Amino acid sequence: CALPIYGLLGALLPGKLKVLSVWGSDIYMPSSSSKIRVVILRVMLSIYKYVISTSKDMADLANRIYPREYIVMPFGVDTSVYKPDRSINRDNKIVLGTVKKLHHVYGVDKLIVLFSEFCKKNSNIKAELHIYGDGEERNYLEDLTYKLNVRHSTFFFGRAEQCDVPSILNSFDIFLALSRSESFGVSVIEASAVGLPVITSDVGGLKEVVCDQMTGYIINMTQYPTDEQINKLSLLAINKKLRMSMGNAGRQFVKEKYEYELCASRMSEFYQNILK
Repeated sequence: CALPIYGLLGALLPGKLKVLSVWGSDIYMPSSSSKIRVVILRVMLSIYKYVISTSKDMADLANRIYPREYIVMPFGVDTSVYKPDRSINRDNKIVLGTVKKLHHVYGVDKLIVLFSEFCKKNSNIKAELHIYGDGEERNYLEDLTYKLNVRHSTFFFGRAEQCDVPSILNSFDIFLALSRSESFGVSVIEASAVGLPVITSDVGGLKEVVCDQMTGYIINMTQYPTDEQINKLSLLAINKKLRMSMGNAGRQFVKEKYEYELCASRMSEFYQNILK
Protein backbone atom coordinates (compact mmCIF):
# COMPACT_ATOMS: atom_id res chain seq x y z
CA CYS A 1 0.00 0.00 0.00
CA ALA A 2 1.33 3.45 -0.92
CA LEU A 3 1.44 6.03 1.86
CA PRO A 4 -0.30 7.78 3.36
CA ILE A 5 -3.85 7.32 1.99
CA TYR A 6 -3.59 3.72 0.72
CA GLY A 7 -1.53 2.78 3.75
CA LEU A 8 -4.18 4.19 6.06
CA LEU A 9 -6.99 2.40 4.22
CA GLY A 10 -5.02 -0.85 4.35
CA ALA A 11 -4.50 -0.51 8.08
CA LEU A 12 -8.26 -0.18 8.58
CA LEU A 13 -9.07 -3.36 6.65
CA PRO A 14 -9.93 -6.47 8.71
CA GLY A 15 -7.24 -9.11 9.19
CA LYS A 16 -4.01 -9.17 11.15
CA LEU A 17 -1.42 -10.09 8.51
CA LYS A 18 -0.54 -6.99 6.54
CA VAL A 19 2.42 -5.91 4.42
CA LEU A 20 3.34 -2.30 3.63
CA SER A 21 5.66 -1.29 0.77
CA VAL A 22 7.17 2.17 1.18
CA TRP A 23 8.02 4.26 -1.88
CA GLY A 24 10.40 7.13 -2.53
CA SER A 25 8.13 10.12 -1.96
CA ASP A 26 6.70 8.46 1.16
CA ILE A 27 10.05 8.46 2.94
CA TYR A 28 12.26 11.02 1.21
CA MET A 29 9.81 13.94 1.27
CA PRO A 30 8.13 13.98 4.69
CA SER A 31 10.10 17.07 5.77
CA SER A 32 8.37 19.08 3.06
CA SER A 33 4.96 17.71 4.00
CA SER A 34 2.46 18.78 6.61
CA LYS A 35 2.87 17.67 10.23
CA ILE A 36 -0.31 15.64 9.90
CA ARG A 37 1.17 13.66 7.01
CA VAL A 38 4.32 12.95 9.00
CA VAL A 39 2.24 11.72 11.94
CA ILE A 40 0.24 9.44 9.62
CA LEU A 41 3.50 8.11 8.18
CA ARG A 42 4.80 7.18 11.63
CA VAL A 43 1.50 5.52 12.52
CA MET A 44 1.57 3.48 9.30
CA LEU A 45 5.14 2.33 9.92
CA SER A 46 4.14 1.18 13.39
CA ILE A 47 0.89 -0.62 12.53
CA TYR A 48 1.94 -3.02 9.78
CA LYS A 49 3.42 -6.38 10.65
CA TYR A 50 5.91 -6.23 7.73
CA VAL A 51 7.33 -3.18 5.96
CA ILE A 52 9.25 -3.59 2.68
CA SER A 53 11.72 -1.13 1.17
CA THR A 54 13.30 -1.33 -2.28
CA SER A 55 16.68 -0.08 -1.03
CA LYS A 56 18.78 -0.14 2.13
CA ASP A 57 19.11 3.64 2.00
CA MET A 58 15.34 4.10 2.13
CA ALA A 59 15.05 1.51 4.90
CA ASP A 60 17.67 3.36 6.94
CA LEU A 61 15.83 6.65 6.46
CA ALA A 62 12.50 5.06 7.38
CA ASN A 63 14.13 3.63 10.49
CA ARG A 64 15.06 7.16 11.57
CA ILE A 65 11.43 8.20 11.13
CA TYR A 66 10.14 5.17 13.02
CA PRO A 67 12.61 2.57 14.40
CA ARG A 68 11.61 -1.01 13.57
CA GLU A 69 12.68 -3.90 11.33
CA TYR A 70 12.51 -3.20 7.58
CA ILE A 71 12.80 -5.80 4.84
CA VAL A 72 14.91 -4.75 1.84
CA MET A 73 13.55 -6.22 -1.38
CA PRO A 74 14.80 -4.46 -4.55
CA PHE A 75 13.24 -4.38 -7.99
CA GLY A 76 14.77 -6.55 -10.69
CA VAL A 77 15.42 -6.39 -14.41
CA ASP A 78 15.10 -9.14 -17.02
CA THR A 79 18.59 -9.40 -18.52
CA SER A 80 17.26 -11.53 -21.37
CA VAL A 81 15.32 -8.43 -22.51
CA TYR A 82 17.75 -5.77 -21.35
CA LYS A 83 20.92 -6.91 -23.08
CA PRO A 84 23.65 -5.39 -25.24
CA ASP A 85 23.02 -4.90 -28.94
CA ARG A 86 26.29 -4.07 -30.68
CA SER A 87 24.67 -3.92 -34.14
CA ILE A 88 23.55 -0.30 -33.73
CA ASN A 89 25.51 2.11 -35.92
CA ARG A 90 27.22 4.69 -33.70
CA ASP A 91 28.00 7.04 -36.61
CA ASN A 92 31.31 8.18 -35.04
CA LYS A 93 29.60 10.17 -32.29
CA ILE A 94 29.24 9.83 -28.53
CA VAL A 95 25.65 9.71 -27.29
CA LEU A 96 24.99 10.63 -23.68
CA GLY A 97 21.48 9.75 -22.63
CA THR A 98 18.87 9.47 -19.94
CA VAL A 99 15.36 8.07 -19.63
CA LYS A 100 13.60 10.07 -16.92
CA LYS A 101 10.43 12.03 -16.26
CA LEU A 102 11.14 15.71 -16.70
CA HIS A 103 10.47 16.62 -13.08
CA HIS A 104 12.71 18.80 -10.90
CA VAL A 105 13.56 15.91 -8.58
CA TYR A 106 15.29 13.98 -11.39
CA GLY A 107 17.88 16.69 -12.04
CA VAL A 108 17.75 16.76 -15.84
CA ASP A 109 18.70 20.44 -15.63
CA LYS A 110 21.93 19.41 -13.87
CA LEU A 111 22.59 16.95 -16.66
CA ILE A 112 22.20 19.68 -19.29
CA VAL A 113 24.58 21.99 -17.41
CA LEU A 114 27.16 19.19 -17.11
CA PHE A 115 26.79 18.41 -20.82
CA SER A 116 27.30 22.07 -21.69
CA GLU A 117 30.55 22.24 -19.72
CA PHE A 118 31.67 18.93 -21.21
CA CYS A 119 31.15 20.33 -24.73
CA LYS A 120 33.15 23.47 -23.91
CA LYS A 121 36.15 21.40 -22.84
CA ASN A 122 35.82 18.79 -25.59
CA SER A 123 35.07 20.72 -28.76
CA ASN A 124 36.90 18.03 -30.75
CA ILE A 125 34.39 15.35 -29.69
CA LYS A 126 31.17 14.95 -31.65
CA ALA A 127 28.68 14.44 -28.81
CA GLU A 128 24.91 14.49 -28.43
CA LEU A 129 22.60 14.43 -25.43
CA HIS A 130 19.43 12.36 -25.88
CA ILE A 131 16.65 12.90 -23.35
CA TYR A 132 13.67 10.54 -23.24
CA GLY A 133 10.78 11.48 -20.99
CA ASP A 134 8.16 14.15 -20.51
CA GLY A 135 6.96 16.33 -17.68
CA GLU A 136 6.23 19.82 -16.44
CA GLU A 137 9.85 20.99 -16.84
CA ARG A 138 10.16 20.24 -20.54
CA ASN A 139 9.76 23.86 -21.73
CA TYR A 140 12.17 25.08 -19.06
CA LEU A 141 14.75 22.45 -20.01
CA GLU A 142 14.47 23.23 -23.71
CA ASP A 143 14.98 26.93 -22.93
CA LEU A 144 18.01 25.99 -20.83
CA THR A 145 19.64 24.24 -23.79
CA TYR A 146 19.29 27.44 -25.83
CA LYS A 147 20.72 29.51 -22.98
CA LEU A 148 23.73 27.20 -22.66
CA ASN A 149 24.20 26.95 -26.44
CA VAL A 150 23.72 23.17 -26.65
CA ARG A 151 20.28 23.09 -28.29
CA HIS A 152 21.78 21.92 -31.59
CA SER A 153 23.23 18.82 -29.89
CA THR A 154 20.44 18.10 -27.37
CA PHE A 155 17.40 16.09 -28.46
CA PHE A 156 14.12 15.71 -26.58
CA PHE A 157 12.27 12.58 -27.69
CA GLY A 158 9.31 12.67 -25.30
CA ARG A 159 7.86 9.79 -23.33
CA ALA A 160 9.27 6.35 -24.14
CA GLU A 161 7.16 3.20 -24.16
CA GLN A 162 8.61 0.58 -21.82
CA CYS A 163 8.93 -1.95 -24.64
CA ASP A 164 11.19 0.50 -26.50
CA VAL A 165 13.55 1.21 -23.61
CA PRO A 166 16.05 -1.63 -24.31
CA SER A 167 16.65 -0.39 -27.87
CA ILE A 168 16.80 3.22 -26.69
CA LEU A 169 19.44 2.37 -24.10
CA ASN A 170 21.43 0.51 -26.71
CA SER A 171 21.58 3.71 -28.76
CA PHE A 172 23.50 5.40 -25.90
CA ASP A 173 27.20 5.22 -25.12
CA ILE A 174 26.91 6.56 -21.58
CA PHE A 175 23.87 6.70 -19.28
CA LEU A 176 23.40 9.51 -16.77
CA ALA A 177 21.02 9.87 -13.82
CA LEU A 178 21.70 13.00 -11.77
CA SER A 179 18.60 12.91 -9.56
CA ARG A 180 18.21 15.13 -6.53
CA SER A 181 16.41 12.27 -4.78
CA GLU A 182 15.97 8.63 -5.75
CA SER A 183 14.77 5.70 -3.66
CA PHE A 184 16.27 2.98 -5.85
CA GLY A 185 17.28 3.53 -9.49
CA VAL A 186 15.53 1.10 -11.85
CA SER A 187 16.66 3.06 -14.90
CA VAL A 188 20.28 2.66 -13.81
CA ILE A 189 20.15 -1.12 -13.50
CA GLU A 190 18.37 -1.27 -16.86
CA ALA A 191 21.22 0.74 -18.39
CA SER A 192 23.83 -1.45 -16.71
CA ALA A 193 22.04 -4.55 -17.95
CA VAL A 194 22.53 -3.47 -21.58
CA GLY A 195 26.22 -2.90 -20.89
CA LEU A 196 26.37 0.87 -20.45
CA PRO A 197 28.71 2.69 -18.09
CA VAL A 198 26.66 4.97 -15.84
CA ILE A 199 27.20 8.28 -14.09
CA THR A 200 24.88 8.98 -11.17
CA SER A 201 24.49 11.45 -8.34
CA ASP A 202 25.30 10.29 -4.81
CA VAL A 203 21.75 10.27 -3.47
CA GLY A 204 19.43 7.66 -2.05
CA GLY A 205 19.39 4.20 -3.56
CA LEU A 206 21.54 5.25 -6.54
CA LYS A 207 24.61 4.60 -4.39
CA GLU A 208 23.57 0.95 -4.15
CA VAL A 209 23.06 0.22 -7.85
CA VAL A 210 26.45 1.56 -8.99
CA CYS A 211 29.89 0.26 -8.05
CA ASP A 212 31.93 3.46 -8.14
CA GLN A 213 34.95 3.24 -10.48
CA MET A 214 33.84 -0.25 -11.61
CA THR A 215 30.42 0.00 -13.26
CA GLY A 216 30.42 3.78 -13.51
CA TYR A 217 30.98 6.92 -11.48
CA ILE A 218 29.06 8.27 -8.50
CA ILE A 219 29.46 12.04 -8.31
CA ASN A 220 28.55 14.63 -5.71
CA MET A 221 26.20 17.14 -7.29
CA THR A 222 25.94 19.53 -4.34
CA GLN A 223 28.31 21.78 -6.27
CA TYR A 224 28.41 21.38 -10.02
CA PRO A 225 29.81 21.18 -12.49
CA THR A 226 33.31 20.62 -11.12
CA ASP A 227 36.42 19.82 -13.11
CA GLU A 228 36.43 16.35 -11.58
CA GLN A 229 32.90 15.63 -12.80
CA ILE A 230 33.66 16.92 -16.30
CA ASN A 231 36.90 14.91 -16.39
CA LYS A 232 35.11 11.68 -15.48
CA LEU A 233 32.57 12.20 -18.24
CA SER A 234 35.33 13.15 -20.67
CA LEU A 235 37.34 10.04 -19.78
CA LEU A 236 34.39 7.79 -20.59
CA ALA A 237 33.67 9.66 -23.81
CA ILE A 238 37.27 9.34 -25.00
CA ASN A 239 38.07 5.83 -23.82
CA LYS A 240 35.95 3.19 -25.56
CA LYS A 241 37.82 0.38 -23.80
CA LEU A 242 36.89 1.87 -20.42
CA ARG A 243 33.25 2.18 -21.48
CA MET A 244 33.20 -1.47 -22.52
CA SER A 245 34.92 -2.59 -19.32
CA MET A 246 32.55 -0.69 -17.04
CA GLY A 247 29.53 -1.74 -19.10
CA ASN A 248 30.48 -5.41 -18.90
CA ALA A 249 31.07 -5.13 -15.15
CA GLY A 250 27.71 -3.40 -14.77
CA ARG A 251 25.85 -6.16 -16.59
CA GLN A 252 27.53 -8.80 -14.44
CA PHE A 253 26.66 -6.80 -11.31
CA VAL A 254 22.99 -6.68 -12.33
CA LYS A 255 22.90 -10.40 -13.13
CA GLU A 256 24.30 -11.20 -9.70
CA LYS A 257 22.15 -8.83 -7.60
CA TYR A 258 19.15 -7.60 -9.58
CA GLU A 259 18.20 -10.32 -12.04
CA TYR A 260 14.41 -10.36 -12.31
CA GLU A 261 14.03 -14.06 -11.63
CA LEU A 262 16.17 -13.75 -8.50
CA CYS A 263 14.23 -10.77 -7.13
CA ALA A 264 10.84 -12.30 -8.02
CA SER A 265 11.84 -15.57 -6.36
CA ARG A 266 12.81 -13.74 -3.16
CA MET A 267 9.49 -11.92 -3.11
CA SER A 268 7.53 -15.09 -3.76
CA GLU A 269 9.41 -16.90 -1.01
CA PHE A 270 8.73 -14.04 1.40
CA TYR A 271 4.97 -14.14 0.83
CA GLN A 272 4.85 -17.93 0.97
CA ASN A 273 6.67 -17.94 4.29
CA ILE A 274 4.45 -15.33 5.97
CA LEU A 275 1.30 -17.07 4.75
CA LYS A 276 2.23 -20.41 6.30
